[in-house]
Amino acid sequence: VVSILDLRELLKAISICLRGITRHDSAALLLYDEERGELRAHALDLQQIGATFTEGMYFPLKGTPAGLAFTSRRTLIVNRNELDSFSGTPVVQTLRSQGVRSGCIIPIVAHNRVLGVLSLMSRNENAFTKEIAELLEEVTGQLAIAVTNAMNHIEVIRVRDRFEMLLEISNAVSASLSLE
Repeated sequence: VVSILDLRELLKAISICLRGITRHDSAALLLYDEERGELRAHALDLQQIGATFTEGMYFPLKGTPAGLAFTSRRTLIVNRNELDSFSGTPVVQTLRSQGVRSGCIIPIVAHNRVLGVLSLMSRNENAFTKEIAELLEEVTGQLAIAVTNAMNHIEVIRVRDRFEMLLEISNAVSASLSLE
């Protein structure tokens, strides 16, 4: 998994593997956007619940289970009662309307820095136990390495593209100057 550099493919691979040990219906990889101070959906596996979330959407830290797991740096297991305490947020309202009854949100931590969260949701009540959450924390440790690799890869491509653009501009300026 740590060699997968595409975040969508990474979540898909993780979600498929985890379906063997959890009863989750959907998964989301939400990474922290420092500029906005919110979590951004980088990869979603929501076919099972049909939620209307899309990649690129932002989720607030305040008042959401994902935000609480991120800010507290602790895994959060949410069942019906806990979901009710977050029912004022549009995110939870949408999930509830799609039949989500429980979830497990695990912070993704690399080098003592929280990168985001892995959020698993289920239509089953009490789908996540403490034992499953502990196993998910171990899996998320490996996921943190993969996410770091993918983010570094994205940054390398961004820098490469920027230098290619600068080279093209430089070449165009040089060609223009040599014509004079």
